[in-house]
Amino acid sequence: DTSGNVNRFNSSEESSGILIDPRGTLTFSTGGTGANATTALTIDSSQNVKVNTGALQLNDVAQSIDFIQSGAINFDSNNDQTGRVLTIGCNRANGATGGTTIATFTEDANVGIGENNPATVLHIKGSNDDTNGQLRIQGTGTGADAQILFATDSNGRGIYLDESDTNKLKIYTGSGKGTKEVVIDNDGKVGIGTTSPSEKLEVYDGDILVSSARGVRANGGNEMIRFN
Repeated sequence: DTSGNVNRFNSSEESSGILIDPRGTLTFSTGGTGANATTALTIDSSQNVKVNTGALQLNDVAQSIDFIQSGAINFDSNNDQTGRVLTIGCNRANGATGGTTIATFTEDANVGIGENNPATVLHIKGSNDDTNGQLRIQGTGTGADAQILFATDSNGRGIYLDESDTNKLKIYTGSGKGTKEVVIDNDGKVGIGTTSPSEKLEVYDGDILVSSARGVRANGGNEMIRFN
């Protein structure tokens, strides 16, 4: 009922209780009696569930938290303190300390992967070898190019691996992979204005300017500058 009755379960060392108040809030408490009891979990009349302290654990194998419709994970929702963070980790005792931090989310919308104090919107940190700390972007299937787009409100530039052109690395300007400005092929040849460079550096339909009164020097052998 909603009369405010308390059902308390006692042992020789501690007690726990369930309280339903007149507003329809269901409260689970542990330790102590009356005002000395510690609220562990509360379910209000709007079906909101609040865990007061400690950790919420899913103890079975391969458990998940599912959102059937739209959902959100929110921390410091009443904005009562600054410097709050949301941490996702593994191998932690009671979900609180130790183990490995996988990702950290801060109140100012910075995300750290392998970094507890992210200094930028995305901060990736690794150690020990070349694979840690990598950002990997991979396309799968025919025509699926791995791409990074750098954009402002009015324009964009990008870099991508062209799967349909032997996975050449291409830098472009404009939208939709517009004008290919720089290309690096699988032999390390660089093309400016051309997607099929025939030499280590090929500039097509443009000039090369060497400033500061400097020239171009060939150090013996068969090195040369060729004009087509």
